[in-house]
Amino acid sequence: MRAWDYDLPPGPMPPHPPGYRAHPVRPSLAVQHRQAIAPYAVRPRSHVPPPASETGRFFNLDGTWRSNEPTWRSPPTIGPAPPPMAQVHDYWTPRAVTQPMPRHLPQQRQLWKDFNAPSKPAEIKFFEKKSAKEITVRFKMPEIPYREIADRKITIHEGGENGRLLESTHLNPQDFEWSFKTTPGETYHITLTVKNERGRVTAFGSCDIRATFNISEMKQLYERAVFFCSRARNAMHPFQLLYRCKPQIYWDDIKIRSRCIMHKYIKDENGQAANPINGNIHGLFFSARLMPDGSLPPTSPFGNVRMCIPANFLLDPDRVDLYFCDFYCNKSTHYVTVVICAKGTDIDSFCHDRLLPLPVMNPFLRIERTRDGFEFFVNRVVWVEIYYTDNVPLVWGRFDNIRTTGIGTSKIGGLPHNNALDRKSNPSTYKARTKIHALNEDVIQKYERISNAIVQKRAKLAKHFAKYRDV
Repeated sequence: MRAWDYDLPPGPMPPHPPGYRAHPVRPSLAVQHRQAIAPYAVRPRSHVPPPASETGRFFNLDGTWRSNEPTWRSPPTIGPAPPPMAQVHDYWTPRAVTQPMPRHLPQQRQLWKDFNAPSKPAEIKFFEKKSAKEITVRFKMPEIPYREIADRKITIHEGGENGRLLESTHLNPQDFEWSFKTTPGETYHITLTVKNERGRVTAFGSCDIRATFNISEMKQLYERAVFFCSRARNAMHPFQLLYRCKPQIYWDDIKIRSRCIMHKYIKDENGQAANPINGNIHGLFFSARLMPDGSLPPTSPFGNVRMCIPANFLLDPDRVDLYFCDFYCNKSTHYVTVVICAKGTDIDSFCHDRLLPLPVMNPFLRIERTRDGFEFFVNRVVWVEIYYTDNVPLVWGRFDNIRTTGIGTSKIGGLPHNNALDRKSNPSTYKARTKIHALNEDVIQKYERISNAIVQKRAKLAKHFAKYRDV
C-alpha cells in the first residue's frame, strides 16, 4: 500500500548530508523517483479505499488521537487582522504631506493686516569706541527710503536709561557718529530716534556703554605703576604662601552652605572706577605681602581668621596666565592688582582682549623656575593684590587666628581709588569734572576749612582754660 492510495500528502524528503552535491535525474531512475519528479501527477487508483468508520472521527490512521487543530484537509480559515503598524515618517523621500496650520501665522504670512496700525520702526545698529575720558558712537542706518528720514535726534543719559539727561541733539544729515566726554566708570544710555515729516518714528536704536580704560590707557597706568615701583632698590622679596583674611562667620558659612568650596564672586568697584573687569568677571582676592622680617602680618583689617595656601597651588605658570589689571592708591598705600586666569577659559579670553598680559618676570609678581619647582617674589613697595578667577577648596590651606584692625571686615562695594591724589600725580588721566561735580568739591573744601578752623579754635580755648586750671 502506498501513500497516494489513501490521498495522503507525501512525507518530507530526508535532508541531505553536509557537503552533498545534487546530481541531475537519470532516465533509468525516473520511474522509481516519480514522487520527486512529479509529486502532483494524478495516478489512477488501483485499490478501493476502506469504508469510513466512526473511529476515524477521533483517531488518525496510525492510531494516534485526533486533535481539534486544523489539518491539511481543513477548509481555509480567516484569522484575526494583524495589528496596525506604527506610522513611519519618511524624511528622505519628497512627498506632498499636509502640514498642520498654526493658530497664529507669522507677520509675513498673515492673510489680513491692519494698515491703519503703525509699523514697527527699523533697527539702528551701534558701533562703539570707548575710553575712560571719551566715547565715540558710530551708527549704521537701516535701508529705509530717504523721504522717511526727516529728523534724527540723539539722546544721552548718564547713569542708565533713567539717569540724568546729559545731552540731547538733532543731528545733521551728514553725521553718522557722535562723541562726548565721559566720567570714568559711569554707564551711559544712548538712544537715536529717526522720524519722517509726519512725526512718525521710522527707525530707532539704543545701547548702554560704560566708560572704561582702553588698551592705550591701560599702558599708561602700567607705566605709572612701574615708575612708582622703581623708586626703591631690591624691592622684591620671596614668599611661599598666599593668604586671605575674613571673619569667622565667613568661613563657617562656606562649610555649611558650599560644602567647603570657596566660590568666586563678582568683582566689585574696588580700585579704579574705569577698570574694565569691574562687574564683569568673578574671582577671589589673595595677598602675598609680608613683614620686613619675612613673617606674615599679625593683624588684618579684613577679618580675624587667615587662610594660607601654598603659592604653587594658584600661581603655576604652566597652568595660568597673568594680567596687569589696576594701579590705585588710598591715602598713602598704593595697590597693584594682578589677575590670574586658567589658560583657555572664557575669562582668559576676556582679560586678553582688555588687560595687559604679564610675563612671569614682571616687576610686581615674579616667578622663577628652579630644579625643585618654582620660586615666587613680590614687590614690597606696593601692595600686590592677586585676583584668582576660580573656586578654591578649603582643604588646600590652613587657618590661623589673628587680630583685626578697624571694623574687621572689607568694605561693601570695595575701596575706591582716591581721585584727588590721581589728579595731583597725573591730571591728564581723568577729565575735568562737570559743574555739578565741581560744585560738590567746592562745598566739601569749604566744609573742611570750617571744620579745621573749629578744631583750631577749640585747641586755643583748651590751652587758655588750662592756664587758669593750673593757677
